[in-house]
Amino acid sequence: MSLEHIILPPSSIAALYRNTLVSISDLDLSEEKKTGGLKEHIPYRYMGENRKRISLLVNLPGPEILAGNHLQFLTRILEACKLKIDDVAILNHAHQPVSNTSLKKQLNPESVVMFGITPPSIELPLNFPVFKLHGYDSVNYLAVPSIDQLNQNNEEGKLLKSKLWVCLRQLFNV
Repeated sequence: MSLEHIILPPSSIAALYRNTLVSISDLDLSEEKKTGGLKEHIPYRYMGENRKRISLLVNLPGPEILAGNHLQFLTRILEACKLKIDDVAILNHAHQPVSNTSLKKQLNPESVVMFGITPPSIELPLNFPVFKLHGYDSVNYLAVPSIDQLNQNNEEGKLLKSKLWVCLRQLFNV
């Protein structure tokens, strides 16, 4: 008798491959069910040292957290506010979506400035317009247009930068 013609019952096959078979019901479980209702958080990668507990959220495609021209623009803004890159944490929402809850746990920010990011996109339970400071859960939030919109050398860019400056002076007491 050849081994090619042996027919095993399903229970025998299951017993042979007990540790390697996958149950269909396991495939249907969502991530929340697997972790007991909580999403597992991978620590955010960020630029800066967060010395003053200020988080700057950007939403820019590309391999880096912040490209050279955008980094120069933010550096000039920070210098005007008497801050340095080491005083802040710069996170790129396009690389790793930011959740307000996880951000608070990891970086414990006092202030969050969102460049081109709406409050609901970081799971804030509220929405507010750009250039309007908003306090929520012991954190000051400021939503502003994207860095690309702010860093234009035209009248619109100048107007947006002046509105940003008014808000930053209020936020950082400059």
